[in-house]
Amino acid sequence: MNDLYFRCEECKRFIDAGYRWAYVTLVRPGIVAQDDFAEGGNTLPDVSAAAVLAADEYWKESDGDARSRAALASQLKQVKLFLEQHQAHRLSFGDMHRFHSPEDEWLEWLSEGDAPLPRNLVEVLGFSTWAEVETLLAHGPAPWWWARGKNRAAARQRFDALVRARRG
Repeated sequence: MNDLYFRCEECKRFIDAGYRWAYVTLVRPGIVAQDDFAEGGNTLPDVSAAAVLAADEYWKESDGDARSRAALASQLKQVKLFLEQHQAHRLSFGDMHRFHSPEDEWLEWLSEGDAPLPRNLVEVLGFSTWAEVETLLAHGPAPWWWARGKNRAAARQRFDALVRARRG
């Protein structure tokens, strides 16, 4: 099972839904249905923010050690805010395969976490040069797209377009 995300299809924003906790408390009881992109499909079942916000089990404290409980509680606060902010929009739920269908779809999305995607680099971190990106990624864990020449080139192209649009 991959990480699971709530996604706003209108704003192209996403947030980590809480991995296994989301699966156990939302998918298994049928509160949300996952998309089928992992199986090669393209179905995006709508997610009801109201149903998720009313899913008491999802918002309860999880099992596990104090550190993992605290991390999940912090994440769920962010998820709640995301759902409240986007509840009037079209929401979907599933894993990372959605961001690759079509292949370069990931370039359009903004993570509500710390993923260094092109939109995050420009809209959240305020970068305006690729040198800033190179410096950031030289001093921390590189994202999956950094090591792949084609994806790095696509990320830079999208980054440059976002910077031009911001100036413009």
